[in-house]
Amino acid sequence: MKKIYLLSAVACMFALNAKADNVWYTDGGAKVDLAMEQVSGTLATNGPVAKVVVSNAGAAGDPWAVQFCNIFKEAAKGQQEGKAFKMTFEVLYEGASTEGVNLTFLTGKQHNEKGEEMHANWQWNAPDAEKDPNLELNNVTFAVNGTALEGDPAAGVLNKALALELGKWNTIEINGTIGAAGMICIQMNLGGNAANEGAFYFKNMEVTFNKDVVKFFEDKADNTAVTDAAALKAYVANDVIYASEAADVVVYNVNGVAVKSAKNVTSLNVADLKAGLYIAKFGNATVKFVK
Repeated sequence: MKKIYLLSAVACMFALNAKADNVWYTDGGAKVDLAMEQVSGTLATNGPVAKVVVSNAGAAGDPWAVQFCNIFKEAAKGQQEGKAFKMTFEVLYEGASTEGVNLTFLTGKQHNEKGEEMHANWQWNAPDAEKDPNLELNNVTFAVNGTALEGDPAAGVLNKALALELGKWNTIEINGTIGAAGMICIQMNLGGNAANEGAFYFKNMEVTFNKDVVKFFEDKADNTAVTDAAALKAYVANDVIYASEAADVVVYNVNGVAVKSAKNVTSLNVADLKAGLYIAKFGNATVKFVK
């Protein structure tokens, strides 16, 4: 088990160097991309939400194959040692499993300037705080769909698996106290359970540092079906979004954050946007594009 934790630390540190702060992304051996899609049917969403796919490569029991991660570093003024931390979001699984699936939560560990490991294990609630102080989060508690989970025994919380109910949006809540690391690495491992094969959708994510809030994947966009007004068509060409008639337009990035908008227009230039995947809601039409 120790070898696995060391491998995971390497993956997290690589991600730290390669990814911007406060942006959700995927990592791991399966190399699954983060996409933005809407969920239809009885669980329909009011706008694009985050989608992470667990493929055959990620469902073989490798806990590090599909990782959904964020590294918070000075995300808000409230991200200070001793301040309260709270994270809430909704998650839905769609796949072949009929027996249930789970998310496994880890927080990262940090190295000093010499590359030396400063935190021996991925523990959130260390059994001996003096010998093994946590540098990121302490006093961590979990709740699933409003039910608090009992803490692990004296070994502390190395990795916490949260069982999800099938066929519904599950509400996850994590509370804790911010440690002294100066960063908080949140990692959800989706590949450790063979039953997890399928897709996980995330929405309405709020991360609170004392009183400062960072939001992702807000489920609040207009959900009017395209079929209700088939005359309105939208498409992207040469860094411009065009529509067949004037309408309001909002462009969302891969984290579900609105990055550009306009009122009652037939076109919108997006040449100034950074490279990446975007979703544009043009009236009641939806168009996905990559820059």
